[in-house]
Amino acid sequence: MVSAVCAGAQLQGYRAVLLSTFRDIPWNAPFYAKLGFRPLSESELTPGFQQLRLREAEVELPIANGLIMQREV
Repeated sequence: MVSAVCAGAQLQGYRAVLLSTFRDIPWNAPFYAKLGFRPLSESELTPGFQQLRLREAEVELPIANGLIMQREV
């Protein structure tokens, strides 16, 4: 499914695919890293992901454990 999303994004002219996951769940970040995703720093977040992080904090999700990752397509 991830490959299909990345291929579709490339066909539509996007340069990257971003996703939100949790760093403290052992199989999440390592799985996406194997598929070519890299963690983004807070300063690299798009305005949309910055807003998502604010909403997550408002509903008391553990955003310190959150991780936004990006893969170039």
